[in-house]
Amino acid sequence: MLAHGFERLLADARRPPRSLTARIPVQRDQVLAAAPEIERLIDHLHDLARPIDEHVMRAARDLLRDGAGPSVMRAEPGALLRRVRRIVDAVE
Repeated sequence: MLAHGFERLLADARRPPRSLTARIPVQRDQVLAAAPEIERLIDHLHDLARPIDEHVMRAARDLLRDGAGPSVMRAEPGALLRRVRRIVDAVE
């Protein structure tokens, strides 16, 4: 389920912006810049042979749910990439 959330985040960023929708638009630049790391995270989440520590799972879940986070709110360039990279590094 968590992997699916990150897959949707990438799909939303890669789609042309929609007008008049109830969904919160993603920060396309942030998400696209972090796309390679997000894809690595998705791969790790799908890898059932590799257990992921609970605190790492919580960090990933919190990143997706954070309504004030860099995936949906303006932030300094690279803010999302840094957060995703910390999660991926903790998994590897």
